[in-house]
Amino acid sequence: MSGGFSVLENFIDVTNDVTFYPQFSDTSLIITAFEGVPTISGELTAAPNELQAGSDGKIEMSGSGFSPDMTVELTCVSCNAPDEFGTLRGRVGSIAPDTAGVWFDISSALIFGNYNLTVSDPRGGSAQTQISISQAPLELSVHILKESTQGDDNTGLFVIRANRTPFESVTLPYSLYGSAQQYVHYTTDLLGGTIQFPAGADSVVVSVLPLQSDEDGFRSVGLQIQYENQPPAGSSLFASMQIRTSGVQDDVFRVLNYTPNSGGNVGIVSITVTGIGFKEASTLLLSGGLIAQNIEVNSTGSKISGQFNLTGREVGSKDLIVTNGSGQEITLPGAFTVEKGIYPDVFVQVFAPERVPRIRQRSYTIILQNQGNVNVSGFAALSGLPPNADWELEGVEVRRANGTTVPWHEFVPVRTYGDYIMIETPNINLAAGETRKLTINASIPESQDLRLVAAWIYK
Repeated sequence: MSGGFSVLENFIDVTNDVTFYPQFSDTSLIITAFEGVPTISGELTAAPNELQAGSDGKIEMSGSGFSPDMTVELTCVSCNAPDEFGTLRGRVGSIAPDTAGVWFDISSALIFGNYNLTVSDPRGGSAQTQISISQAPLELSVHILKESTQGDDNTGLFVIRANRTPFESVTLPYSLYGSAQQYVHYTTDLLGGTIQFPAGADSVVVSVLPLQSDEDGFRSVGLQIQYENQPPAGSSLFASMQIRTSGVQDDVFRVLNYTPNSGGNVGIVSITVTGIGFKEASTLLLSGGLIAQNIEVNSTGSKISGQFNLTGREVGSKDLIVTNGSGQEITLPGAFTVEKGIYPDVFVQVFAPERVPRIRQRSYTIILQNQGNVNVSGFAALSGLPPNADWELEGVEVRRANGTTVPWHEFVPVRTYGDYIMIETPNINLAAGETRKLTINASIPESQDLRLVAAWIYK
């Protein structure tokens, strides 16, 4: 595309919101003297009239004719799992003739819906009002479903479990860690920086496959998810397993995952496929005879990428065909959809701490998102750091002609505008729909206010 730019300016407040749920502490029954108490009748009010599941919930009731031996129940009007949670018995914690505090065990994340709150006197008489119970916060935890070293199949399995099934898909940032390197010692069925937890599911399984290696030994692989809510008691947001790096045979050919699953018909769309057994002569094809160009296969045969020129192609579903260069092929029916083209539109965000200590290094993050469905080329820029800031673009080095490498900040020219500088990144190819994170680490020697602006420059 011809020159142009997209700019987003932002100032970010970073806070941590933590919800603390009360534990059942009102265990003793407090009784106010009752003399000639009439049976329960008349209006009953409850505060609050909405509870959230996930822990014990307390309701303060007001009425008349309350007695020490009365019973309090929640009965389902329209609720989830009425066979199991249709009736919930209350525990009275304090009581007087016209007020009472009652606790309900609604710790199960599966309890939600509308209930009638009914107070009954064993001598006759009752009163009723309606309350609602909302869903518990979604809590996720990571476990090992199968160790890679267990059984004849050397595939390891992580499982991410939820305390309830979400109504909407949840996007989970994740990281892989351990002594094993992805695409060198193992591959997974994950692509990109997030895991999609689908709506209506209570778990997601992640596969880990060791790769053929000259090093015969054991290494560790860990999966950690970054999620805002704490996991259930006794669970964790990460887990680690061992793999044996020489456990895959040369003739195994598998496809684990691919991205993206669609692209627009106004340009080039990159596609990446992970698995095992890819060779240098491997190919990617779409049904109808479209062959991917610029094929690249990594050294361990666990990842292949290529580019489809979809310009002018008819919209519709296509099969994705992957070959391994040895006569084997795997067809994924209807795996890719050619869509009406959406030209690239790069959305930019910049994140920074609200306050940073002087001299100490802190991270400033640029998020780039290609909101089109074809590839786009360009670079990002960040302005606002002072000229005397000590900065680096994390993980980016430049290889010189003599084979040596230097950090990006020693190579790229920095533009100075009075009391601030503008930093440019290397050229970036953003795939259709891709989100990319760039991190600039900087330390600032003097106290001052910063105005940071991030931009995307199209090429």
